[in-house]
Amino acid sequence: MKQTFNWNDISLFLTVARHQGLAGAVDEVKISAATLSRRMTKLEHDLEQRLFERGARGYALTNAGKALVERAEKMQLVAQEISQWQGNRPIKRRIKISAGSWTMQLLLNNIDKYWHEDDIWLPEFVANNARLDIARKQIDIGIRNAKPSEPWLAARRVGYTNYAAYRLAGTKPDIGWVAATDDNALTPTALYTMKHYSDNINFTISQPTLGLPLLLKGVAQMILPEFVGDSHPELVRDGGFIEELSADVWLVMHQDERNHPPVRKAIDAITDFLKKDYLKFNG
Repeated sequence: MKQTFNWNDISLFLTVARHQGLAGAVDEVKISAATLSRRMTKLEHDLEQRLFERGARGYALTNAGKALVERAEKMQLVAQEISQWQGNRPIKRRIKISAGSWTMQLLLNNIDKYWHEDDIWLPEFVANNARLDIARKQIDIGIRNAKPSEPWLAARRVGYTNYAAYRLAGTKPDIGWVAATDDNALTPTALYTMKHYSDNINFTISQPTLGLPLLLKGVAQMILPEFVGDSHPELVRDGGFIEELSADVWLVMHQDERNHPPVRKAIDAITDFLKKDYLKFNG
C-alpha cells in the first residue's frame, strides 16, 4: 500500500502534541509557527483525520490524535533504537513512570538517589493523578495509593504516607486555605479541604505543588504529605495527622513486563529510594 504521509511530519506532530501547541514546539524544532501549522494541516489531510482541536489555549488532541500519539511514540522509540544501534551504543529501555504531583516532584528532586547515567534504563516522567493504562503501555510503572484489582497488574507495597495541615511558623492558625481545582479537585486531599474549609479558601491552584510557595510566604495554609511538609523546617503542622487521608503507597506494573531487566532495575531502584529515604514503612 502506498505511504501517504511524511515520516518527519509524524515527529513534528509528537512535538506539537507534547507542547499542546505551536509555541513550545517552535522553540524545540526551530522552524516557524506558520510552517509548523502548515505541516500539521497537511498531515491531517494525508491521514484524513482531524488530529487537533485548535483554540485560543492551544492544540488539544482529538481521539484520533491521541491514537496517533500512542502509535507514533512506538515509531519514535524504534528510531531511537536504530540510531543507538548505528552508533554501536548499548540500547537503553525508556521507562515511563506516572505519579501524583508531590511524588513526581520528590522523584525529580532526588533522581541521583535511584538512577545513574550508566543504568540500563532511562526514566520518562508522567505527572498525572489519573490511573493511566499500564495494560496499553501508556506507562510502565505507576505509583499509586491503592493496590490494583486487575489480574494482569502486579503491585509492590513500598510504604505509606501521612497528611497534615501545614502553615508558616508564626502565622495565625485561622489563616486562609489553598485548594486545588480542575482534575486535581477530585483527589482525597482536595475533597477533604473543600469539605472542611470551603468557607475560608484564599487561593485555588490547578496543581498541588503550586501551593507550596504560598505557604512559604505565610499567606495561606494547606494539607501536605508528611514527606513534603516536614522537609521544610519553616513550616509547622496545624494539628496532628489526618487519619482518613493516610494511605499506602504501591508501585504498580504489568505482570508480563515486570521481570524484563530494565523494568526490574527501575522497580527495585525506585522501591529502595522510597522505602529508605522518604516513606514510612511498616513491614
